[in-house]
Amino acid sequence: VPADPDFANEQHKRIKEMSAKVAGAALPVLYGGSVNPQNCCDLAARSDIDGLFIGRSAWDANGYIGIVEQVVHSLNS
Repeated sequence: VPADPDFANEQHKRIKEMSAKVAGAALPVLYGGSVNPQNCCDLAARSDIDGLFIGRSAWDANGYIGIVEQVVHSLNS
């Protein structure tokens, strides 16, 4: 079950805060939950989610390309 984008963003923020304490700088954090065409744009738009790790949706090249196109279009709109 994909995480709610707001919940995922909050968890990413917490991970970045902890990594800043340990590493001296906040490290980029990718969302690795269930990324699909329905949630990819909402996740990519969140401030503390630095990227998406696309799993099953990338098993088919068209699925991967479709997600990339959706995200690029939504971020550039």
